[in-house]
Amino acid sequence: MKKAISLLLSLILILALALPAFAADYEPAADDLNAIDLFRGTGWGYELDRTATRPEAAAMLVRLLGAEEAAMTQYEAGLIRHPFGDVAEWADPYVAWLYVNGLTKGVSADAFGSSLDCTDQMYCTFLLRSLGYTEETGDFTYEAALTEAAELGLYDPFLMAGGFLRDEMAAVSCQALATPVKDSDRLLVEKLIDDGAVDADAAADFVSRANAWQRLSAALSSSDAADAVAMSLKIRSTAASGTAQSSVDTGMELSVRIADSGVEMAASGTSDSEGQSSDFGYWLRDGVLYVDAMGAQSSIPFPLDLSSAAAGGDGIPLYLTDAVTLKDGVYTVDCGSRLTGLLRDLMGQMGSAFVPSDSSLVYSFTLDGAGRLQNLQLVMRMTSSTGAAVSYELSGTVSAWGDAVTVTYPDLSGFRPVSGAAG
Repeated sequence: MKKAISLLLSLILILALALPAFAADYEPAADDLNAIDLFRGTGWGYELDRTATRPEAAAMLVRLLGAEEAAMTQYEAGLIRHPFGDVAEWADPYVAWLYVNGLTKGVSADAFGSSLDCTDQMYCTFLLRSLGYTEETGDFTYEAALTEAAELGLYDPFLMAGGFLRDEMAAVSCQALATPVKDSDRLLVEKLIDDGAVDADAAADFVSRANAWQRLSAALSSSDAADAVAMSLKIRSTAASGTAQSSVDTGMELSVRIADSGVEMAASGTSDSEGQSSDFGYWLRDGVLYVDAMGAQSSIPFPLDLSSAAAGGDGIPLYLTDAVTLKDGVYTVDCGSRLTGLLRDLMGQMGSAFVPSDSSLVYSFTLDGAGRLQNLQLVMRMTSSTGAAVSYELSGTVSAWGDAVTVTYPDLSGFRPVSGAAG
């Protein structure tokens, strides 16, 4: 099912915060996995800032399949072996178990490829298998593994845009644990508990959060049958340093449609700052973002696959959330400070002098009587080590769904390509 809400949230963050793509810093996800003994790191800690190797990915797959104890026992008893000469001793049981069970192959008859990096495509293939999906039964193909993973909400092309490191491996593994296994309502982490591979007490908090997150996703998915949505937005951005403070108030009308040719989007509005007003407009069509702001009309290639993002889960993924609650028809998601590292990377990529040392994000959804998204509220705050602070408050109301949504474009022929923009 296409997810207009997911796409809407991604666009709101991109347009309002002017973020080109999300970077990665998912240490809290590694902590979640470590707490239930599924991610142990190395002698140098988690090492989240380097790529994962094929043996490390193999170990994670065996653990997510709940087969680590069996692999160790069977290998020690000489019941399973592999033919590869380039596997480290610590990884022998994992690779042997996967090899004997037909879940992995080497790069040749006698080499596993232990020195090779594990790509996001490889790892998402592993995750799909851990959830009970197989190539043999036609559930997916290796070539389409990322697409299938995105549709299940495991993989987000925005959040994984910076490359696939051990950081991302922890994040998508965490999301997989909170995903139902094939043809079941039982989450993978619950299956591992039932199989005795994960301690129920150690996983209690994670299971509670995962189930609450899944209830929210189900509620939003049931309201998201349409492939187009329009929303009226009000945004206040405030920056403070010492006694100085400034704010910008923005009103925006945003329409987005998922078409066969890709994502279509129109956003326009007015920003007011210190008594000065300026109009702006953003339009996305055929992979190009057109910007009309500050007296200039520019066109910029937009390489992000928004259609894939729309096929994924709803809102911020589980591995970036601390809590999900429901009260009086309002779902509230509290990310705590889990976004701090991610935002720090983002601000650095943008060349910003503001580097957050702490942050918080809380957003909420109000659903109408039919279970359809009605209102959205979002509050983000960031503080730097120098005491400077930035806050971002957004409120939005859905004005139209489906066929009632119109994405209107002005004459774009006069928009000039940005010099040096990548094609």
